[in-house]
Amino acid sequence: MPKNPNDIINGTNYCRSIDEGDEVTSLIYGLYRGEKSKVIGYAPVSWGYFRNLLVQTDTGIKFYIYQNYLQYWEDYTS
Repeated sequence: MPKNPNDIINGTNYCRSIDEGDEVTSLIYGLYRGEKSKVIGYAPVSWGYFRNLLVQTDTGIKFYIYQNYLQYWEDYTS
């Protein structure tokens, strides 16, 4: 769930609230969409308004993805 209940799902504030330690899933087909994952860190470089995060799936696969391509796990499953 978003940290602020007034945020619109997949809105700018919603995406920017995703941070290290949150359980998320990717919204990109081919990049583990629908798999439960956890944000474990930050990329060394991020361009633009959204941060590039290091995410690890429950199966141990690590990948980098921008915040705006992630959704909280609770929101994805509901």
